Amino acid sequence: MRTAQVTGQEGDLGVELNTTSYFTLVYGYFGCTVQITTTLCFGAHNVIQAISAENHDTKKKKKKEKKGQKEGEGERERRKERKKEKKEGKKERKGREEKNKERRKEGRKEGRKEGRSKRKEMKKKIKERKREKKGSEREKNPAVTICLIFYSSFSVVEVLLVSLFLLTGMVEQPCHRDAPALVMSWSHQSRQPPASGTSPGDVVAVLQQLMYA
Repeated sequence: MRTAQVTGQEGDLGVELNTTSYFTLVYGYFGCTVQITTTLCFGAHNVIQAISAENHDTKKKKKKEKKGQKEGEGERERRKERKKEKKEGKKERKGREEKNKERRKEGRKEGRKEGRSKRKEMKKKIKERKREKKGSEREKNPAVTICLIFYSSFSVVEVLLVSLFLLTGMVEQPCHRDAPALVMSWSHQSRQPPASGTSPGDVVAVLQQLMYA
């Protein structure tokens, strides 16, 4: 065993302490403190549990006493009657639910049949309408449609021509013999860019001079 020699400052007395005994003392001190704390904690826990159990028991006893008082006043008969009413109500509900299920099934079947018949009728009506439309289209005169198409296409051209005649004054005054040639020359000249300072009125005046010179 190892030993440690310790000398005091005041005297020359030498004290030898065993290292193992020193560690045992320290370990024993901490061990005692741990044991004391654990015992205290467990003791407090046990005390709390005992108190709560006593409170629970007292509550149960009070409830039993109250039940006994109520039962003494005829509460048992009332409970039995309530249980019977509940059972009867459950049976009635089950019977109603079964009847409702059967009615729903029958209603679904009838609804499906009615829906099928209505669909068939609607399909027949649609087919008849389509046949009527086709017959009416065949009965129409194709010549009338062609004339309408040509009229609609040529109406724009006619409006433009009338507007040109009104602008140039060809409707009011008779045309010159050489009017086509003059118009061609004027159209050839009009392709060239106009001089600066010209206006649309000047162009119309020149056209009238060329047409009715």
